[in-house]
Amino acid sequence: MRLLTCLLPAILATSAATQDRTIPFKKFAQDFAAKHGISGAPESSQFSKALETKWVRLTIGGFTVRYPAATVNGKAAMEKLQEALQGVLDTQLVMAEWMGGKEKNKALLKAGVTFGKWIKSWKQREVTKSMQSGVGDLLDVLEAPEAVHKAIKTLQEDLSNGKAYGLTADKPRSEQIVFCPTRQVFLETACFLGTLSEENKDALWQNNLTTQCQSHIQDPFEMQIIALEYASPKQVGRDFTSSIDMNSREKNGLLQHVVHTTMNAIIRIWFGEEAPRSLMVGLTMNVTIAVCGEDNTRADGDERGKSVGARVAFVPGGRSEGGLFAGANLDSMWRSTKGRDWFVRPLKRGLKSGAKKTRKKKQKFGAFLIHSDNQSEWKVVHAPFLSAPTGDVPTLPAQFTGDSKELLRAYTCCFVHWLRDKGMGKTKKASNAGFAALLHAIQAKPDSLETSCQEIYGVGLSRGSLDEDSLERRFLKKL
Repeated sequence: MRLLTCLLPAILATSAATQDRTIPFKKFAQDFAAKHGISGAPESSQFSKALETKWVRLTIGGFTVRYPAATVNGKAAMEKLQEALQGVLDTQLVMAEWMGGKEKNKALLKAGVTFGKWIKSWKQREVTKSMQSGVGDLLDVLEAPEAVHKAIKTLQEDLSNGKAYGLTADKPRSEQIVFCPTRQVFLETACFLGTLSEENKDALWQNNLTTQCQSHIQDPFEMQIIALEYASPKQVGRDFTSSIDMNSREKNGLLQHVVHTTMNAIIRIWFGEEAPRSLMVGLTMNVTIAVCGEDNTRADGDERGKSVGARVAFVPGGRSEGGLFAGANLDSMWRSTKGRDWFVRPLKRGLKSGAKKTRKKKQKFGAFLIHSDNQSEWKVVHAPFLSAPTGDVPTLPAQFTGDSKELLRAYTCCFVHWLRDKGMGKTKKASNAGFAALLHAIQAKPDSLETSCQEIYGVGLSRGSLDEDSLERRFLKKL
């Protein structure tokens, strides 16, 4: 008993230390400085110099991508870089095709093919060797052929000035993307940037930094910091850097993440913060599906996710050190197709279930069934959802919030797909042209969504009731 009494303070102290989750922001910032040869008080110029001396850069259209050269030290690391670069390119090309048209962007799309082929042609040993011994422009580091240099120039000229999107700008618009391939790099980079200004500190030195995957700041220049790994949900105590491969759950999870974050930047650069959120969310998801074939990211909807942890099991003939089976996916019904069908199937199922639970025949149209977090309760919610400025379902008890967000995510994505492909009610070509005209109108005047819909489609986006004709009513009838 006396021994236990003596040991108890030590046990409690160890337990407290294990549970201490205070993020050492200063320590991460100091580690970044030490690795980049920075001494003295942090200054904005020091970060720019660090990027030039330890990171490679590559301009892809309207973005200058930065990547820490020393981390590209093997096949998996090279493939992560390739996937990230391809995602930045393809996002812009899809937007150029949708807004500017294929015919007007033939040279741009050809340049994109040339660039994509060059990325795929990389040889791991050569790339690793070049990365360890050189920094600066990636075209020079990897000795890209002249055709690739020309392709990069075409991409930059047509995308940064808006020409590819059918837009005009008084000067080129661009932003920097700082890719962080590991959680360690992400935290060190973000924490150092937090020392440069109070604005950065307020944005970055937050308790959720260890789980974040991207952030946008403007000092020392406009940039997005993008992590290419998820934080592990099993982090405890002083562990802030253990991670999960973004492709462990979805085969192209990293690509989906890059497309989403690149779209965030395109919307910010060309449409502004005042652009109608519901339409921009749907647009982002549709571009992601166009590039990746699906969208199962956590950028929108119920960000908590629902899954159980990985499990250990013996497999005959498996590795002697053992391994883990992936955790079971317990996602909501609304994600059942992962957007491969733009969520048509789950939405139809939700409508069918909602109609069954609705007694009055007149109220069955546009009725969706949603469930509480533990699936023990249900509610019927009624469209329209797009008549609110941000596009939303009615205020509900907390236990229904997650499923309602998931419904709205699927609904908005499917609506934007329908609008682009069938909104004009004639041909797909006419609908595509109408959707491009709508994006141009919103880009010119972000608060013009309702009036622009009236002018282009002859009817408004949404009304307070489904009794009145609107684009949302027509979409629901099609569903």
